[in-house]
Amino acid sequence: MKRLSLILLMAGLASCCWAQEKKSEKRYRFSVTGGLGWTHYINTLKIGTNLAVEDHLGLSFKILWEPEHRLALGVESGYYTFYEVERTSPVNAQVTGRATLNIVPIMLHIRLRIIDNFYLSTGTGAAMLLSRIEGIGGAIDSNQVSLSNFQLSASYLRPISPRLRLGAELKYLSVDKTEDVTLSLMAVASFRF
Repeated sequence: MKRLSLILLMAGLASCCWAQEKKSEKRYRFSVTGGLGWTHYINTLKIGTNLAVEDHLGLSFKILWEPEHRLALGVESGYYTFYEVERTSPVNAQVTGRATLNIVPIMLHIRLRIIDNFYLSTGTGAAMLLSRIEGIGGAIDSNQVSLSNFQLSASYLRPISPRLRLGAELKYLSVDKTEDVTLSLMAVASFRF
């Protein structure tokens, strides 16, 4: 009787264990990363070089697919002010003119994890060039598309929780149409899901 009870108990436990499904781990995840920080325009202006304001605040935004390997793929965008030039008329101090160039890149982003928490990235794609000139007669806005743009970046992202990472990113961004370059140093936050 004891033997039969023991056999039935073992059979019941075994069938219970077989009925449980093994949870499979996701072999990929997605992340959303945003950055805010200092950008510096490397001045390539021919006229008004000494009048250009070269330091501004920039924003970046990325959506990445992160498979289990070191490589991540995604899309990057942002908003950067390359330069702002303001000039006052030497004849009439009340007459001023201002020119600005802002950029909104939309790039394919490739990121490689080198060692824990340290990443190197590159990307290429299009960018909207938003120009604005203000003067005596009002303002003129112009939008152009630059198709050949390039960025390189290095970032450090420290895990704060299983889903949240905080860090910094150093980026080099080149716009081919206007032959302009900017460097940026940003604080970044990344959320994985």
